[in-house]
Amino acid sequence: MESLAIAAAILVLITVAGGPISLLIAVLSKRISKKYSVFFTLLFGVPAVFVGMYLISLNIGIGGRLMGLFGLITSSVAIAKVITR
Repeated sequence: MESLAIAAAILVLITVAGGPISLLIAVLSKRISKKYSVFFTLLFGVPAVFVGMYLISLNIGIGGRLMGLFGLITSSVAIAKVITR
């Protein structure tokens, strides 16, 4: 049972931490080389988008869906910011 809890915690961590980390890297991209900022933004942002969409589509409580929405929005904004730069 604890392995299921660990798997759920990892999924939530990917979306809740990956979205803001990718957004922070995208905002600080002027201080970092463009190659590195694009790489790290996509490294943290793309999994957060997919896991966020997965959490939104599940039949779970509103808290899980809001966490998925939070990760989806922040990582989508970060990816759009880096790509349009």
